[in-house]
Amino acid sequence: MFCNQCGSALTLGVVFCPNCGRAVGTAPTPMPPAVVAVPSAVGRVTRHRNILGALWLVRALFTVPAGLVLVGFSSFHQFPMDGMWDGPFSHGQLQQFLGPLLGGIGWGLIIFAVISAIVGVGLLQAQSWGRMLAIVMGVINILSIPFGTALGIYTLWVLMPDQSEAEYRAMARP
Repeated sequence: MFCNQCGSALTLGVVFCPNCGRAVGTAPTPMPPAVVAVPSAVGRVTRHRNILGALWLVRALFTVPAGLVLVGFSSFHQFPMDGMWDGPFSHGQLQQFLGPLLGGIGWGLIIFAVISAIVGVGLLQAQSWGRMLAIVMGVINILSIPFGTALGIYTLWVLMPDQSEAEYRAMARP
């Protein structure tokens, strides 16, 4: 059974349409010939929020292994390139320099991946803080060429406009 006014599906026994409020079984109100019914436009955030959240989760999943590999390399006592190294540093100096550097970059990537996952979950669940965290991470992510740049620009395109703020606020959970 369908509503005569808006066409939405109705369950048996309802007296009023839950979508438009028209009494079930009554004829639709005729529209004047000059007025044309235009379906309401679905906003940019509504169309792209789930895709954006999923992309942030994928970003996190691809960043974690890189961070783990760098953290693993930082703990080696002898780097694989030590035999080929003819630089001004000895083995011990190379280990003292590269170990903390690779470990720091690796842990930075892991932290970045965790925050990216939080952004993805926040957007998918329409959390009130999700939009702002996504915008901040989008700006930071622009520096990560090429995929991070694309994701950052897409994030800012979806979430930055004023109408996007109002639309996200209307759908956000407190």
